[in-house]
Amino acid sequence: MSVSPIINLIFLGNIPAEKNRGIYQRLSCLSSAFNVNLITLNDTSIDQDLASKISIYRFPYNIGKFQKYIFSLWFLIFLARKRGLRHNHIIYTINHQQYLLGYLSKILFQTQWITDFFHSPFYRIDIITDIKHFPSVIYDKLLIKIFKKILGRVDLAVVMAHSRNEGFARLLHDKFNVDMNKIIAIPDGVDLSYVYEIVKYNLNYKSDQGDIKLIHVGSINPKKFLWGLNLLSEAKQAVPQLKLIIVGDYTSERTTKTQISSWLKANADWVEYHGWIEHRKALEQIARADIGLCILDDSVLDYNYCHPNKIYEYMALQKAVLAPDLEGIRGIIRHGESGFLYRCNDSADFLNKLYTLIENKELRDKLSKKANEEINKFDWSRLNDILVTSFKRFIDKNK
Repeated sequence: MSVSPIINLIFLGNIPAEKNRGIYQRLSCLSSAFNVNLITLNDTSIDQDLASKISIYRFPYNIGKFQKYIFSLWFLIFLARKRGLRHNHIIYTINHQQYLLGYLSKILFQTQWITDFFHSPFYRIDIITDIKHFPSVIYDKLLIKIFKKILGRVDLAVVMAHSRNEGFARLLHDKFNVDMNKIIAIPDGVDLSYVYEIVKYNLNYKSDQGDIKLIHVGSINPKKFLWGLNLLSEAKQAVPQLKLIIVGDYTSERTTKTQISSWLKANADWVEYHGWIEHRKALEQIARADIGLCILDDSVLDYNYCHPNKIYEYMALQKAVLAPDLEGIRGIIRHGESGFLYRCNDSADFLNKLYTLIENKELRDKLSKKANEEINKFDWSRLNDILVTSFKRFIDKNK
């Protein structure tokens, strides 16, 4: 009789009860169909409901900055002690620091290795280069060289992409030699039942006193949203009734932090800055807005292919969306039908399209209605069915 496989997922970050986060959804749906072990650190925080559905193995020590390296050795010892390892254990890695562990598990113990790409291996190095963390940049460049040697050995790659021929899927094939036949393309998504349960919004919502409310959800840093601050100040001068809601923290890098703090202070009369708040409260803020903003720097390779979660939430809550014309976002929004796309780093185009949305409520209503119709194909319940079916096919094929 065949033994049901155990999926050992390595993840070293916190997993709060944010049901629109990919990692939460991965664990939740896989635990409904398979036995799942989460291998993590001693101080990792995990949503209680989710924790009750999986087995959790924690690295038992807190030993400072070298903890993640010693965790790797502990994990390999953990695997070596498992009986029947070759036949019923799958190693599932998320994020680039764990790819090497998946590879070593495959080589040393003949396990199957699945990995999940919410970003490409280039993501962290693109983000930190401008912050001048030179030791980290050198370390990441070394890892990139290693990944180009090992990722081709993965047994299955779950990739955040709209198809195997675009975005991160194409990047993995072209740069890291991953066989296209081993790639499963699944976009990011949104838990619609969760969003609608949290936000009991009024479909006939009207802004207070004729105000037009813009919202931006997410951090502000040199790669995200910072470029748009002065443009929004310019828009405010042209449209006095404009209001802006910002949900998210901002960079700790000193020069940029000072710049953002000064801007927020100078514009406090029309900007609501909420900082980092609970996800439930962020959804409630989105429900108050008329237009949802997404502003990214396309010099970050991953931003060209990513699927910003806020866009799905804007669409689910029937907001007109203004987002950059990037490959990953074009798979979510059809320009002029379910939202507006502006040319990246083109100030005039951004403002022209923003003014068009501000001045035309009928157009906003049309876009938001169509966006709400199309969001169903990105519902996590549908995407999770695809993921579980893909895992079952993989397991049956490799019995």
